[in-house]
Parts: sequence; structure tokens; C-alpha cells
Amino acid sequence: MNMKKYLMTGIAALAMGGTFTSCGPDMDSYGGNIEDYVKQSYEQKFIERFGEPAPTQTWGFGSSTVAGARGTTRAISVNGDSYDKFPSTSDIAGNFPTAIPENADEVSQLETKYKGTTIQGQWGPVTMWDLYAIYSNLITEGYNLKITQAGTTELGGNYQNVVWDNAQGKNVVHPYNVYVDVDGDVTIKRVGATHFNLYILRGNVTLESDYGEQAGLISVAAGATLNDYRSSIAANQGISLYNRGTVNARNAEKYDIGNFSKVYNEGKFNVTGALTYSPGDANDSYFMNLGDDAELTAPSMTLNSTGNFFNDGKVTIAGETSVTQARIYWVNAGHYTTGTMTFSAKNATFYNYCQLIVTGNAHMYDGEFNLMNNSYTEAATAEFDNFIVNMGSNSGINIKGTTNWAAQGDGTYQGFKVFEGASGSYVRLGGKATVASHKKTLSISSGITYYIPELEIIKNGSPVTEEYLLSINDGDYPVLELNGTEADDLTVTPNTNSCGATWTIGGDEIETIRVIAEDLNVGEGKTDFDFNDVVFDVIWNKTQGTVSIELLADGAEFTMYIGGTAAGVGNRMTVNEMFSEANGVTIPKSVYPNTAAGAHYAYKTYKFDLNSDEWSGTDIGSIARSIYVRVMKSGQLVTLEAPVGKAAGKIAVGDDYDWCDERQDITDKYGNKFKEYVGGQHTYNTWYK
Repeated sequence: MNMKKYLMTGIAALAMGGTFTSCGPDMDSYGGNIEDYVKQSYEQKFIERFGEPAPTQTWGFGSSTVAGARGTTRAISVNGDSYDKFPSTSDIAGNFPTAIPENADEVSQLETKYKGTTIQGQWGPVTMWDLYAIYSNLITEGYNLKITQAGTTELGGNYQNVVWDNAQGKNVVHPYNVYVDVDGDVTIKRVGATHFNLYILRGNVTLESDYGEQAGLISVAAGATLNDYRSSIAANQGISLYNRGTVNARNAEKYDIGNFSKVYNEGKFNVTGALTYSPGDANDSYFMNLGDDAELTAPSMTLNSTGNFFNDGKVTIAGETSVTQARIYWVNAGHYTTGTMTFSAKNATFYNYCQLIVTGNAHMYDGEFNLMNNSYTEAATAEFDNFIVNMGSNSGINIKGTTNWAAQGDGTYQGFKVFEGASGSYVRLGGKATVASHKKTLSISSGITYYIPELEIIKNGSPVTEEYLLSINDGDYPVLELNGTEADDLTVTPNTNSCGATWTIGGDEIETIRVIAEDLNVGEGKTDFDFNDVVFDVIWNKTQGTVSIELLADGAEFTMYIGGTAAGVGNRMTVNEMFSEANGVTIPKSVYPNTAAGAHYAYKTYKFDLNSDEWSGTDIGSIARSIYVRVMKSGQLVTLEAPVGKAAGKIAVGDDYDWCDERQDITDKYGNKFKEYVGGQHTYNTWYK
């Protein structure tokens, strides 16, 4: 359940909100049906901006909050959070050619075609009598070769195409291109330190253990397979590996992807030995598991030095995932399962946006772990020592068994706390929590609902009694600083087809969805679609059969209402009046509460229950659709609707949606994602992620 409570003085809030002016003129005179005019004008402007809605577009009221297919070319970002540490993915598509260039020479025919021929070299005419001469004089950077025959192929002719560059002060690779298109098996051998860009369009390609470390790139197309028996893949100049097919890393000891490696996996990536990053303070390396079809499996993964990891697909690590040094980024926006997990890098650049499942023990030492909005983290057991878990709204962590909490220095925070402005987070410590007797060994901030069924405090190796705790004051206390909301019972069910989990407090099952709406003013001179004219959460208590509303933002120039029945608004307050009551001060209509940039929770939100005749439906989407949202236009109430396949005045989104600032167009905040959603490219209501 969403339980946001935000505080701000009325005077300060009014000062912040008062910078906005009205969005556009009212429609004072119109002789026809006002409601028809308003809706037709709005629909025309909507279609001009975003195109015709897909015929099946339900505007989120008929779909679940689940992630759909993600684009394959994008920057590394999640929910608007950019991670510039990672290289751009904008060049992925360009590294999957669909055909061999017409000017490519067959590798097996090089000697037959060029031996004994003379070409104009850098210092004059050169006659090429062997493969070394052919590679050194003819097969220069950008030259195209091809392999279209099954069997074993040798490349390089002992020529090393790595040369010293005085301007750069280092050795530089000048790779040629090799294209493989074979209906069968191919084994490639490198003769000498030759470097090239390997494009596997088709075939089952093997690189044996003595193939050596390579610079350039390797590209594995969909349907193709690379069997890599090496223990380390990158030469000192680095390598990029692009995969949409299958990569089988078959070295039994390890598969080292450090030393300036960049792995872009959009297919299947199966590792037999340990997946590791080689040490080196400046050798930044990256593994990016990208998209719903991306799958990585390995017995273990260790991020050494500057090895960085991003996932928004599926990862299965049978043994340990270990992150042991500073400056490492570990970002999970997909489904990640591991046997054990060790975070001990003395940094705070570990992020979970979706689901992390640790089937064994989680070791949390010297650092911080960030659980972003609507994420879920689970472990069988856990150990904490000098560690903080930061939590976003509706995020949760479930330690199913025992936890151990080590003593910290005075004033050192350890435990769980919400990000500024976040709330509605969950902590479940299902087994015994053993806490060392020292100040603030275990802290839980406000904004978190927690469940700890058994807690034991240890002093000098032995449990202390409750009477002992009450009788002493020796500077060690308080051992516990629990400012959250304690639950008598807290259960959780991880979502199976999406991120996050469903948390149930005291046996009640709660579902929440967010509604964003326009006041239909766009067609009357207003040019921005900010969908912040009213923003509210619909909270459905399935157990009790009740529905409540939490009003979050009011960016409307016109008077708006939430609730009521077909007969009218009844005794419901206006949206503006709700904010005034919640904040204990009259808020002028020219102020748009919680729509200022960086201040979406500056004003206290307003929560109220709907009467049973104010809603209907059997799922959260249909319930949210049934709730009346109205705007006053020239003295007449106009109902905001979301007709299937037509322009929508209200839209349902996930309850982690961050709405637009006042006068901020939705395309300025979320780029082309909304237009794609309108046109039916995304069928889920978390299209903004």
C-alpha cells in the first residue's frame, strides 16, 4: 500500500508553487454542446501530436504493470536514471551486418589469387611471395575477407597488425574484417598476433584455447553460434563482443572479460567456468545483458577492479556473485538469480530496479545497496557489517532466514532507510535477527513497514535479557533505532512476469495503480501535454473490498473533481480544496501543488476512501477506469475518459511513474516513448521505463 507522508510548511509551499501562471484561456462562450466541443478539440490536438491511437489501446486500464519488449538500441538508462559509466549502445545495430560485402576475398583463396603479384606499397612496388607479404601489404585496415566453407581456417600469416602510434603514445590496432557465412562448423585459428573484426552471420564457429587474446570486435548474429575455449578474450587494446545468437564460453577454468572488454549480449551467453574481470586499475570493462531475450548463465561471477555489469534481461549464477572493489557499477533492471551474493566494495553503486533472488547467503559488507522503486530483493540468509540498504517507494527486501548484524562505530548508520521523498517500502526479516550490542547496530527509518518475528541482542558473546537492557545505560544503546511501522504480519509474493512483488500487511492484499490526466485544455491555446493536471493513486484493498484515493499532484488551471457518481460530484471537494485541507492552509488556484521541478512531494498528499457506489470492477484496471474524473468548463462538468482506441484524457500507469513538471511536455520528459505507446508499440502501462 502506498503510504507517502510528506511535510512542508504552507507558506514555503505557496512560495514555491506561486511561480507558475495559467496554462491557457477559459472557453467563455460557445453556443453548442460544451462537452462535445471540448472533447473534439482535445482529440484533434492529441492526434496531431501523437498520431492515431492503436485500435486496441486501453490506456493502461486493461493491462497489468509488466515490462514488455525493450528496444535494442538505447542508452543505458532505467526509469530516467542514466548511467554514463556504461558505453552507449547506439552502435549495436551497425555491428550486425546482414550480408557479406561484394568485394570480400575468400580466405582460402588468398595465396592462389595474390601470390607473385605486385602492388604499389608505401615505399614503392612490392611483389607478394607468401601469406605474410599478402597480409602485411594487402590486408590492411578495413579490408574485407570471407569464410564460406566449413572446416578449419587460418588467418594472419604471422603478420602483426599492431603498430606504435606516436601521437597516442601507445600501440594501436588496425583491424581488417572477416565475415563468416557457413551452413556448418568452422574452426578459426590465428597465426601470429593478427587482429580483425569477426562477423559471424551464420554457422557454428569455434575458437580454440590457443586462439589468443584479440582486439577489434566479434559479432554473433541471431541463429549463429560461437564456441569460445579461451580463458581470456581481450588484447591490451580491448575488444567488443556483440551477441544476438549463442555464445558458449567453454573454458573449464574461467572466462575473463576484463582488459577493456565490452560485451553487448542480446542472446544466449553460457559460461562453463568462472566469469571474471581481470585486475587493472584503469582497464574499464563492461558486460551488458540487454533486453528481454538476453540470458546469461555462469557458475560464478566476480567483478574485479573496474569490471561493470548491467542487466535488463535474465541472469542465472549458480554459485557466488562477488563485487569486491570500489568504482564498480552493478545495475540490475531485469531478473537476476544467484547462489550467494557478496557486496564489499566500499561504494554505493549497486542498484536493483527489478528482481534480485539470492538462493543462499547475502554478504553485505562496507557499502550501500540501492533498491529502486517497485523492486524486490530476496535472500535465504544475510550478514550485515557497515552496510546500508537504501529503498525507493514500494521497494522491498525479504530475508527469509536468519540475519546477523555486526557492531558499528558510534554514529555509523547501519540498516534500512528510504530515499528522500520515498515511502511505502518493506523489510521482512523472516528468521532470527541477531544484533551485536552497540549503538545503532540495526536502524530502520520511517517510511518502511517492517516485520521481525525474532530478535536477539548479543553482548560479550551471550544474549542479553530484556531486564538487563532496561537496567543499564552504558553508552552502547540504543542498539536498535526502529522508526518505521512494525507489522504484526508481512507476507510477500514475488511477481512472476514483471518486476517487484506484492506485499500484504496483516493479511490484507493491496494493489495500487496511478492515474494521470489532462484538464482537456490543450485544444484551447495550450501547447503542452504534461498529464499532471491531476495525478492520483487508486489503492484497492482486495481483502476488505475497499478502494481509496491518494491525491498526489494538481497541475490544472480549471476546477477538477475525483469521485462521485453518474449523477454528479455530490459532496466531493475539488482537487484544490483537498490539497488545502491536507496542508492546513488555503492554496490559491494559481498554485499547482507538487508539480514544481524537483518538488513533486513538497505538499502533503491527500488520501480519502471512495464510497461503494463510486467505483466498480473486478481488477485494479477496471476499478481505476470506473472512477469519475471531471473538469469544470464554462460552468459545465466534463468527464475525462479513456475510450479504447481513441484519444485519452486520463491514463493509468505504474505507481512508480514520475509525472511531468508544470509546463513540461511528456515528450520532453520521456522522449518518443509516449508516442510509441499511443501507436501500440508498447502494450504495458510501464511504457515510460
